[in-house]
Amino acid sequence: MRNERPFGAHLALIVLFALAGAGVSRVQAAGQRCDLVSQTQCLDVSKLDGATIQVPLSTTRISTKGLNLCGVAGSSPEPTDIVYVMDQSISMVPTAILPGAEDTSGWFECNRNVKDPVIKYVDTVLFHGSKVSVVKPGTSYADLRKACSVAGDPYSVRLTTVQNAVRFQAEKSPNSYASIVSFHGEMDAAQMSMTQLSTPAKLNSLLGAVPLMSNSGTNYEEPLTWARIQLYGGKSGETVIAPSVDASKAIIMISDGYPNTGTWENALRASNKVEWDGKTWTTSSNIIPPIYTIYLGVDTSAGAALSTLAERSNAAYYRIPPNMPDSLTRVIQEILGKVINSVTPDSLFVANSTNGQASHSTVVTPASGSYQMALDSLVALEPGSNQIKVTVKQGANLITANWTVLVADSTGPRPQGALDPYLIAQCGPASALSLKPDKSGLAWADTADRNIVIGLTTKPEGNASLPISLYTRKSTDAEPVRIAVPAGSAPETSKAFGGSIPWQNLSSTGSVVGDAVLRSGPGWDSARAFFQMPRDRRDTASAMIGLHHASVPVLAMTPTLEGPTGRIQVAVLDSEVTTTTLTVTIKHRLGDSLKVKLTRGADGLFYGSFSFAGGIAVVAKDTVLQMGTVLAQLDSIAGTYLSQKATTLVTLPSARLRFVDASGTPLDSIALGLAVGGKTRVTVQAFIGSEPCLTCNNWLAMAPTDPGISIYSTTATAKRIDSLRLSAGQAVVEVRGLSPVLAGSIVFRADSIGSSISARPVRVDPLLPDSVVYFDDDGDGSLDRADVFLKMPWRDGNRLLLPWDDSTKLLDVAAADMSLSPDALKASFVFKSSTPLATAAKGTLLAKWRHSEIWSWSDVRVVDRIAPVPLRAILRRGTIFDTLRVSASERIWPALTPNGKLVTNVFPNGALGAISPRQARLDAATGELILVFPSDSIDLQVNPGDSVRFTRSGSLRDSMGNAPGEFARQVIVEGLDHAPQSAYIFDTDADGRADRVVVHFRKALAVTDRIGFRWPDTLGVLQSRELPVSAAQFDSLDRVLAFDVEPFAFGATACPNEGCQNLGWLASTRFPDVGTVPFAVQDRIDAIILRAHYAFSASGRTLDTLSLTFSEPVTNAASGPWVSWGRPSRDSFGIATIPVESPRLVGGVQATILLDSSFTASLGDSVRISSRPTGALSDMAGNLPGKFAFWTRLQFGAPQLILEASIPTPVVIDRGGEIPVGQKPITLLVRKDPYDSSWTTVQGEAPMQPVGSYSGMILNLNRIPEGGGIYIYDLLGTAVVQFELTGLIEAANAGQIERTRRGDYQIFLAWDGRDMNGQKVSTGIYIARAFGWVTVDNQRTMINVLKKMGIRRELPINIRRYNKD
Repeated sequence: MRNERPFGAHLALIVLFALAGAGVSRVQAAGQRCDLVSQTQCLDVSKLDGATIQVPLSTTRISTKGLNLCGVAGSSPEPTDIVYVMDQSISMVPTAILPGAEDTSGWFECNRNVKDPVIKYVDTVLFHGSKVSVVKPGTSYADLRKACSVAGDPYSVRLTTVQNAVRFQAEKSPNSYASIVSFHGEMDAAQMSMTQLSTPAKLNSLLGAVPLMSNSGTNYEEPLTWARIQLYGGKSGETVIAPSVDASKAIIMISDGYPNTGTWENALRASNKVEWDGKTWTTSSNIIPPIYTIYLGVDTSAGAALSTLAERSNAAYYRIPPNMPDSLTRVIQEILGKVINSVTPDSLFVANSTNGQASHSTVVTPASGSYQMALDSLVALEPGSNQIKVTVKQGANLITANWTVLVADSTGPRPQGALDPYLIAQCGPASALSLKPDKSGLAWADTADRNIVIGLTTKPEGNASLPISLYTRKSTDAEPVRIAVPAGSAPETSKAFGGSIPWQNLSSTGSVVGDAVLRSGPGWDSARAFFQMPRDRRDTASAMIGLHHASVPVLAMTPTLEGPTGRIQVAVLDSEVTTTTLTVTIKHRLGDSLKVKLTRGADGLFYGSFSFAGGIAVVAKDTVLQMGTVLAQLDSIAGTYLSQKATTLVTLPSARLRFVDASGTPLDSIALGLAVGGKTRVTVQAFIGSEPCLTCNNWLAMAPTDPGISIYSTTATAKRIDSLRLSAGQAVVEVRGLSPVLAGSIVFRADSIGSSISARPVRVDPLLPDSVVYFDDDGDGSLDRADVFLKMPWRDGNRLLLPWDDSTKLLDVAAADMSLSPDALKASFVFKSSTPLATAAKGTLLAKWRHSEIWSWSDVRVVDRIAPVPLRAILRRGTIFDTLRVSASERIWPALTPNGKLVTNVFPNGALGAISPRQARLDAATGELILVFPSDSIDLQVNPGDSVRFTRSGSLRDSMGNAPGEFARQVIVEGLDHAPQSAYIFDTDADGRADRVVVHFRKALAVTDRIGFRWPDTLGVLQSRELPVSAAQFDSLDRVLAFDVEPFAFGATACPNEGCQNLGWLASTRFPDVGTVPFAVQDRIDAIILRAHYAFSASGRTLDTLSLTFSEPVTNAASGPWVSWGRPSRDSFGIATIPVESPRLVGGVQATILLDSSFTASLGDSVRISSRPTGALSDMAGNLPGKFAFWTRLQFGAPQLILEASIPTPVVIDRGGEIPVGQKPITLLVRKDPYDSSWTTVQGEAPMQPVGSYSGMILNLNRIPEGGGIYIYDLLGTAVVQFELTGLIEAANAGQIERTRRGDYQIFLAWDGRDMNGQKVSTGIYIARAFGWVTVDNQRTMINVLKKMGIRRELPINIRRYNKD
């Protein structure tokens, strides 16, 4: 049986099938696919508008799991009542601290119960409100743990943290209630009732109700019981406390250790008592609220009770090291985020505008203070940028955010976006699809199988069924299958789903697409299954399986063939064969046989052929099948392949007609092509086999299929015929074309021999038009008329396409007015609608013409008879010559002579005026016509605003020789007026800023309506001012215009370039793009003094210096004073300075003037450049100030340092007094009043001993020195003590040292009589040297003062009396 093949053959088939893309089941390679999902941190949509995230390219969708939302901002949540329980035990407060590089730890109860203290201290300081001892640096943390206890709140942040938490609660849930309970061994402070937080006054009262304190003991029972009473109610005798009004309740507790009084477990009993406010209170509820506990400490065992409280009340426990105070705020904020639930959203809407998908959610699942909003369908993500719109609704509140999700892989680190903390690409195995047969267990489906089993592993995403598409390759069957998803399947969980489809043999019935039955034909085929997740085109899977049905081979041979020789074609269809060749046996009835080898073709069939010959004896074992010497009228040849047989019938040849070409070659068919009026010859010959039949003289009938084709004899008297007798088996006729024929034919038939042949197709082409000529009759530059010159009269069916001005634009021929010449050989088309302004084609144009709708289009040449027209005329101004640039609609022929017949001025009354330029030429780059005129005479010929055209029949032509006619297009001359004769810029108010420009024109302006000016700032950057002409002040002839401009930069008083060129320009809004006409603006601004500095002589014995800086280079061409000083409010001219020596100019912009004491200017005075006519200074443009000029405030430098010294107590008597502890040998004292003896330190403190007991030196200073000091020497010149004067300038700037009423500074360097080693010096005379220095103009000046003082040591009085006795 044919389906019983050895296993090896089956294996070969499988390999071949796989290589051919069909056969065994193939499953899509495993890979990764990702969903964009929420992380644990919830999304506050109101804060994420414009946020972005980049995810891997394998991320295909936002799954139906949806988003985790924080709630809806702006909506008031359900109130939550909270009692804050705060530990005030003494262990919270440190008594010692150990400073660290990053933080400071706090400790208490150090060195308790030890004789030899382990912990050493180096200082006592105030630390966050507590007086603490500073542990010796280097003390180890381990030693501190052994000798001390850790303070719970060293930074004293617990109260402010609780207060901030209450404020946060009031902000997030203003209708809620709160209370603060403070405790140690008992309750310290608490409110009788809870406080509603909606009123600011009540909120502030609550925040200030509990102070920060510290007491002994830690009792959890009382404060927790009282917190329960406030939340759930309680009573004491007849006094009843109602429970807080809101259903949501919580306790937040802060402590640093295990309770040492009370029974804390009682706080969790159904009923409990507490003593408070002198009464016994009992709880009335057995409800235990969630107790969130915070342990401030490092010993985990000490926080065990707090951990148990949180665990048994279904809350949370937190441990915070005391040296991390910032963490306390973060933890309480986290607790409040859990306790104060945000408002539950009503709905979530997610839309991806990139692909148009959207999904909606109303299913809300609370999730630890947030809300998981599942979507009703997934939202697919596309590769690249996805624009996601997220809308959350709660009641009347609507929040929308627009996100950008970039789906792309990164070669480097993935960039972080604002959405990264909230969303993540959650990846897992991609969807997988498999196909297998139901019975055979093979890798392919074979004859024993009846169904194809489908397996799909994927996330169902809420779909009730999943679509699978199956296709067969050869039988082209296509069937959809739905894989059912069991009810209750988790939408976001990947799971395996299964189904099947019946498989049948195609031979039982034809393939019916969509009938839920998969069919394939005999032999091998393949089925491919494809899965695509609904709404997610990138979540796909595919699989393939081979299909095999046993097949019956088919043998075919050429059915009939004319002998006696020839070649027979053989073909076999056998889908079971895996080799590339097979063999067919061929036999003749007389005994000859052949083995013919067939080779597999591209279509899977096997092909071959063999030769046969009749009338020849049989030759064994050759490659030709001989049929014997006798020719039979009808013979046959048989072929055999397996059980299949085929036969070819062989007949003897008979006479038949054939065409013969000019070279004598016989043809079975010919095609004829000619034009109307054309002709061609056709030869028909009778053949028997391959030889002409010379005895065949039969009649030949000829029948054309179209009247446009006619047949004529070839005799001298040619006449139209329809039949002709063959002569020696041959006939020659002439075929003529009378009218167009697209696809005709001529049948030649000889009935007597039963043969006919046809000449087809016979085509008679119509005659094409000669040309199409375009005209512009009205000269406006647009095509008006097209004339078509024909070789055949125009008929209604003719069709015409006319391009202009390029091949892509067609004229509307159907809407044109058409007229014909009397002989219909010229057709004129006049276009009523406007055509584009164009006088030349863009490239070569060809019109299209066809005889009728059935004919194809043919090209017809186009002739341009349209003259060029001007498109634009712009008048450009120059200094000597002006130019009129005229752009034309096409390139102009370069011959431009005579130049007086190129362009004509068209006056308003229609009259024409010739324009004769000095020169005419073409711009090689732009093709513009350039006419050059002398600037002083152009106004006589053309002006801006005139109209011009190309001269009629003048010199101007295009490349086709077309010249403008009577009618031509006009354009307005665009341009600007002549540049002004002169322009000047002024500083009218002498404030050092240019503020007016005066412009002089030769004649009144015609088209200019805006004028602009430029002037540099002090950095040389040009600033611009542009004003309308109407803003100017005009003279009586409108030729002088004065503009008051917004002042330019201060100190910019000179031109930026030589000649002040291009600082002004003319412009016109009528012709905005013709550019501007520049002109120079001359400088009429006086130079000013920018800086005047008076420097005192450093020694006091040389001249003082006045240094001046000018706004621009100046010159002293004339003699006289350079500058004057004074105050402009008193005298505009000022007082001329009289230098001791000739002033000096440096670089033109700086001057130095040496002055003596006769220059009596003082603070508040100013200087100016002296006025004309006596002043000597002017700028380089010759501008010299008049009465009014700019005054510059005179700056005075620091005077020389004056240091006066005195000894307040020449001899200090010491009778054995004690030196105060901590006092240095020399103390710096100051005082504000020289007549007041109340000396103080710089910090404002009294001296440590009476002032009269000090020796030392008092210094009177006119200025604070930069540095200095005092040295005290004994008579041998040895320095016994010294003191540096540092920080005096800083102290003076801080107001710690002030000038006395006399205007100087007074400093007392008070010496207590000790040397540098702290020992008292002996009785004697000492020399004090005080010195100081200042720096003026990079030169340091130092002053020294020497004074003598004495010290006398005496015994105390009681000792002296004893000695006398």
